[in-house]
Order: sequence, then structure tokens, then C-alpha cells
Amino acid sequence: MNAMLPAFEFNYLLSSNEVGAVYQAFQKSLDRQVAIKLFSPGLSRAASFHRRFLASCSKAAELRHPNLISLFDSGEVEGMHYLVMEFVPGKSLWRSMQGNSIELKQTLGVIEELCAGLAFAHEQGVVHGNLSPLNILLNQKASPKIGNFLLGRDIHTNGEQEVPDQFIAPEVRDGNCPTEASDIFAIAVLFYEMLTATPWRPDGPPASSLEGTPVAIDKVLRNATQADPSQRPDEIHSFLNSLRNAAKGPRMASGGAKPSQPRPTPKSFAHKARGTSMTVKVVAILVLLIAIHQTWSYRQRVLAEQKAEPNEPARVVIVKKAEPNQAQVVGNKPRPQNPGRPQVPTQPAQPEPDSFPMNAETPMDSLERLQDALARGVRSEMPVGTVQHGDSHYFMVTEAMTWPQASVFAQEHGGHLALPESDMAWCQKEPMVGSSFWVGAAASGPSSYTRVDGKALKAAPVSGSGPYLHRDQGGNYVAAGKGIRRPFVIQWQQDGSNPASLESQLRQTAKSIQSGDPVYPPGTIALGERRYLALACEASWEEAVKLAQEAGGHLMALSTAEEAAQDIGRQFSGVSGKLWMGGHLVDDFWTWDSGESWQPINWANEDHAAENGAAMILHPGHGWNAMPKSATADGFVIEWSDDPKTHAADPGAAPVFASASKLAETARELVVKAGEDKEAAHTKNTDKVAWDLDSHIRGLNKSEQQKVIPEIEKLKACVQDNRLHPETIQKARVRMTPVMAKVANYVIEKQASIDEDYEAELLAIHSHYLAKLEEVRDQAKAMGQVKIQRDAARQIEDAQNAELWLARIQP
Repeated sequence: MNAMLPAFEFNYLLSSNEVGAVYQAFQKSLDRQVAIKLFSPGLSRAASFHRRFLASCSKAAELRHPNLISLFDSGEVEGMHYLVMEFVPGKSLWRSMQGNSIELKQTLGVIEELCAGLAFAHEQGVVHGNLSPLNILLNQKASPKIGNFLLGRDIHTNGEQEVPDQFIAPEVRDGNCPTEASDIFAIAVLFYEMLTATPWRPDGPPASSLEGTPVAIDKVLRNATQADPSQRPDEIHSFLNSLRNAAKGPRMASGGAKPSQPRPTPKSFAHKARGTSMTVKVVAILVLLIAIHQTWSYRQRVLAEQKAEPNEPARVVIVKKAEPNQAQVVGNKPRPQNPGRPQVPTQPAQPEPDSFPMNAETPMDSLERLQDALARGVRSEMPVGTVQHGDSHYFMVTEAMTWPQASVFAQEHGGHLALPESDMAWCQKEPMVGSSFWVGAAASGPSSYTRVDGKALKAAPVSGSGPYLHRDQGGNYVAAGKGIRRPFVIQWQQDGSNPASLESQLRQTAKSIQSGDPVYPPGTIALGERRYLALACEASWEEAVKLAQEAGGHLMALSTAEEAAQDIGRQFSGVSGKLWMGGHLVDDFWTWDSGESWQPINWANEDHAAENGAAMILHPGHGWNAMPKSATADGFVIEWSDDPKTHAADPGAAPVFASASKLAETARELVVKAGEDKEAAHTKNTDKVAWDLDSHIRGLNKSEQQKVIPEIEKLKACVQDNRLHPETIQKARVRMTPVMAKVANYVIEKQASIDEDYEAELLAIHSHYLAKLEEVRDQAKAMGQVKIQRDAARQIEDAQNAELWLARIQP
């Protein structure tokens, strides 16, 4: 493990099973203890898990809360996915609960902390969906921390059993997407089992049957465990408040109804110090030896699997339920789940490839088994039921999906939706004959259709309306709208190429634009003279920029206020995930990568938009947001238009608020200049002392000069640092003539006037500085320039006290 991940020093194995292993390790660069969860090669290779892993890590990394296990990093090493997480020195709540009833006060305390963590996750738009004592750890202070967000039920590597069914909400067990109500169900069941030490069931004894438990708690738990999620509390805080109030109610009297089984002795979660007996030491050594053996065996299995021939038939891939509502046009994204339709049959673990019962496979079984090989371009074995015609293979998927879902599914299996060509003889073979199915063509403009290989559709006329084409039972091409589900046919080229791959489509688009006869990819949205395409292609911002440029376009920009007001997000309402846009933060200023003028924007989360190195994303249904450029988004939006030319920013007309960061320096320069002017005025004033006194001497006779000159020289010597102070004259015992007194008084009064003018000028500079900052702040806020807005707001706050501000800014 140290060799595989050299940034860490692995200390010991915490647990392992067929899913993977969890290690305690030391992160050298940050000097901290971490837990590293390494998933097995078999699970990591599964396409469904790979997609779920990538999607969940970006979301889970944003969850930072005292009652949530923090995710620090994630990645892949030698074909295995891994997570770097906060190390919690304790044990699972599951182990602490076994056979033990926890007293009401302490149970309520644990539930309150768990609700705080879940509430924070819900506020970020993340639900757990698989909450149970197995994924809750107790630290050394008995404070609970929730882990395993978003990864599902099949990723536990703690050596214990699966998530018990009683914690999983009925709608989740039925295959529906979990919601906040699903987590409320789980937390209510957890409260019941901690309190009673018995598994929850709908017809089980009420919690109040335990002596000392308030009767009102029963109603709270009944409401939170309703089979219909709409009947449960609206949100986690509501449930917790009800539970707190119920806990204060009247309790079941002694001698009342008892549970069917005796209640175990109430237990405390406080951790006891480990013994230091010889037995404990021997056991520790044995455990360490077993861990070393497991780690070595695990490593050897990984190396053995990696040495397999690349064209060796793949093992059966177990297909998991994918995330719902994933309807992208092109690219490598998770296959969408269609609520209400049968799922692809899940296959159990299979024997070695040479003993696989091929004659017993269904077409869909073999398609899933061969998915990895097909995606690599291997055509030596094709799925059961495949039809060959010419240099292509065709496979009918009878499972109905939307056109975008079908397109993604075909891409995941190394092919594409069957092209509507002049030679459609393959349609006359079973099972395609007499069937209606999607074909590989979709709208790319108001009245144009494009094939998935990037070529304009030149087939028979199209009837109907909608963006996607299907072939009906009579062989006609009919357009259908969003949300329609139909079977579809996957087409593979015998040579392993894929003319409908993302790269091929983008190259074809760029080539057509250069030729003057542009043909845009299927699924392109036309708004006036602009074209937009949302691609489900996981990439960093820089990668997305490059792909957009290769397609002859650029990442989408809001070129005009009218365009921004249209809420482009509505056009992609059926698209899930986060999509890169062309906006990015450069020198604290948001600008478009295409060079267009920045237009006003309202951010969904201004904190993200103020982070250095951020770029803009469109999250359909959630608005505009930002992420680090190095992060991986679910896709991006390409725009084809002339906007970079017609809406180019004028470099000579920089917005006023762009100079916000320079205002403080400008103010400092003005203060320094005012000080220099003041000193020059004082110098001129004291020079007048010498001039006037010398003139006075010249008007005296020699006798008078002999008496006055010594006193005049003493008065001149009293000028220090261009200042003349009365106390200095008194200390020097200067005998003043009326003329000398007049000169001295004038100079003293003048220097006081100079100082007063200087103070007034400083206050004017301060006032003007605040006014400009407020102007910058307001303009930046209106334009969505969050970084500049916040910088101006901080400067305003720091400069509120003029005296302190001047003390800091003066040299």
C-alpha cells in the first residue's frame, strides 16, 4: 500500500471484505491521520459503480460538518478506486448498540447530533438514503459522525453485515430515489432501536412500552415511519423538535406494559481505556499478522487480475440502479434509471470465463457481460441476438428509454444508436422487424436533423414534431418529444471504430463550420442565430474549453442582458448534473473565456463565486454556480455564435468596479501627497522667519544691530523641523523686539493654519475613498462580481474609523 500511494504511510488494516478494505494511514504532506477506503478491482471496474463514485465524490467533498465524516480526497490507483477520509478513532454505532438499550437522555443527545449533520447535508442538496448504525462512527467523546454519503448500500467495508432493511425507507427499497423524508425514516428507526434494543417493525411494540418512556414519543415515531413519504415530517428540524417536545411528556408508569423481551441494562457510549495485559498484547500481535497476510493476498490478487490479456472475455458486470433523470445528449455518463420500468436483470457472481454457461444467457445478460470489451472496440464476441449486416452489428434493446438515455447507454457499450441509412435491410431481421425503435438522429435546428455521426440526415421525410427520431412499425421516420420512451437499436462497426463518439462528432462539427455549411450535433438547441449543446462528458474546466474549441465553438457565455434574462437553464431542464460555462475568475474579475463583455448574473452561491481559481457552472434547476477549474463537472455547454466578435469587451473601457482593488493604493498616494504638500508649506513658512528678520536687521543702525542680532540669531535657532513653537522661544530666553514678536506670531499662526488644512484634506480623502468603495461595491454586486464586491465591502469596514484608517495608511 505504501508503494501504491506513496503520499501516505499506512499503519494498519481496519477491516476488509469482498468489497474492499479500510486502512488507517498517515498523510505526510499535511501531518494528519486519515482513513483510506480502497475498493476492490471487481467493484471498481463496474460501470455503474464507477459513475456513482465520480458523481458522489464531488458532492460529498463539499460536506464539512462536525457530525459528518469529511472526505479529503479520492482517486484511482492500479484499477482500484479509493477515498481519503477523516479518521475517526472509535467504533461504529452498530457495534455499540448490539444487545444494549441506551437511556433516553443519551439516545436523544446522539439523535440531535445526527440530525444536525443531516440537516446540513440536506441544505447542500445531499441526502444519505442508506443511513444505518453501520455508517455512523462514534469518536472518543461518543459524538456521532455519519459517513458513506451517496455511494449506496453495496460499499460497506467494515466487515459487518449489509445495511439492515428496517433502516431503509420503503420507497428506497422499491427502487425510488431517496429524499429527505427517507433520511427522517431512518433516523426515527435508529432512535427506536437505540432506545429499545429491539429491531423496529411496523407492528412492533411501541417505544412507550418501556418504563420511563413518554407516550408522546410513539406518535412522533409513527409519523416519521409512515410508508408514504409525503406523510412524514417536512424536514429534519421539524422531526427533531417534535421528538424533543415528546421526550418532555408523561412517562409510562411502573408496572405498565412491558416489551416482549426483557430490556437490557442501559448502556453508556463512553469509551473505556484498553487493558495492558499480556493477553491483549498477544491478541494485538495476532491481529497485525492477519492484517499483513490479508494485505499481501489482496495485493497479489490485484496484480494477477491486471496481468490478464486485454481481449480476455470480461467477467459478468453486476448492473446497479443508476441515478434518475440523467438525460444527456452525448458522452460517457451513467445510464439513466427510468422509474416504473423493469431494471436490467442483476447477475450473481459467475465462475471463470471458460465455464460460463453461454447457452443460458439472455441477450441483455450477454450485453452486460461484454460491456467492457465492446467499449474497448473488441468485436470477437458479440451479444446474444446480435444481427450482422455489412460491416456493422445491430442489437435490439427492448427496454424502453428516452432518446438521450438510449444514446448514453449505447455510448457506454462502445456503440451508438443505429444510423438511418439508405440500406436498412437489417431492420427486416428479428427482433427489429415490425418494431418501433429510436434511431441515431435528432434535431439540430428548427427544421434540420443530424445523425449521431455528425452528418446531416438525408433520409425520407420526417413526420411529427419533437427533437428525436424513431422508426415506426411501417418504416417511417417520426419525430417525438422529450420524455417519450421507446426500445432502440445499438450499432457497432466491425473494425472497432465509433464514428459517433464525442471526439468524432466534435471534429465533424468543426469541419462543417469551416466549410461554410455547418452541421451541428444532434440535440443542439437553436435560439435565434445561436446554437447550444449540453454534453454529458465529465471534464475539468480546461478540458471542456479545449473540447469546445475543437468543435469550432466556445463554452457558453451570456452575451446580452436579454439572453441572461431568458434563463438559459430552462432549455436544459431535462439535463442533470453540473455543466461548465465559459465564465472564469481572472485577477478577481469574472470574465468570459470567449472575450465577450460580462453581463449581470445572480449566483446561487456567492461563496463559491468568490473562490480563487473558480469557473462558472450551470446547474439546471439550481441556477448559476461556480467550482474550482480543476474539479470535474458532469458536462459542459458548447455555444456556436458570432458573439465573440459582436459582443467583444472593449479593453479601453474597463468597468469602474474593476479598479476596486486599487482604490486603497490610490488613497494612500493621495495621503502621501497631502503630507508632502504640508511639509513644503511649513518649509516656506519658516523660510519667511529668516527673511523677515534679516530685513528687520537691515533697517537698524549699527548700535541697534549690535543689540538685536544676538537675539535674532537665538530666535532663528528656535526653528526646528520647519516648526516654531512658543515654548522653544521661552526656553531659549529670547528678548523679543516688537518686530521680532510680530514675525514669530505670524509664523506660529500660519503653521497652525497649514496643519488644519492638512487634517481637512485627509478627511476629504477618506470620505471620497469610502464613497468610491461603496460605488464599486454596489456596481459589482449588480454585475455578479462577487470577489470585487466582497473586497470593497471589507475595505469599507476597515476604513470606517478615519483616525485608525489614516494611522494604517500613512507612511
